[in-house]
Amino acid sequence: MKISQKLIVSDNNRFLTKENGASFFWLGDTAWELFHKASKKEAFDYLKTRAYQGFNVVQVVALAELDGIRTGNHYGQKPLFKNEAEKYDPSMPALKDEEYDYWDHVDYVVETACNFGIYIALLPTWGDKYNTQWGVGPEIFNEKNAEKYGQFLGERYAEQKNVII
Repeated sequence: MKISQKLIVSDNNRFLTKENGASFFWLGDTAWELFHKASKKEAFDYLKTRAYQGFNVVQVVALAELDGIRTGNHYGQKPLFKNEAEKYDPSMPALKDEEYDYWDHVDYVVETACNFGIYIALLPTWGDKYNTQWGVGPEIFNEKNAEKYGQFLGERYAEQKNVII
């Protein structure tokens, strides 16, 4: 059951509905590390199982908590390039034309979820990428690169009906 409608805020601003006005009940599971840890097969199996169990939302983080910047995903791909100062830079997503990159894998998971009728509640980053008080970081965000990173995510998933940012 591929998702065919985006979610919108109701007219009274109190709940989510589908574009056609139908009610939406958020039955979510949390898989924060899905983009970072799972292979294609593992993500497919997980999403298939969650759909069978009746879940319609999975909460996932794009820049993972558990050293998700410095260590690669299941395929060894990192989400960001380093800048001239040799620091990972959120304004420089690691997009690679010649190979299956980190963001290609995120796209695969998002599309697979869509095909199973699951919305992706996309957390852009774990908090320790801004403040390491509660994590290992590294702290990489500032006002300028955070805006560019947000723009990247917004543009990349603007037409994806099942992404909630």
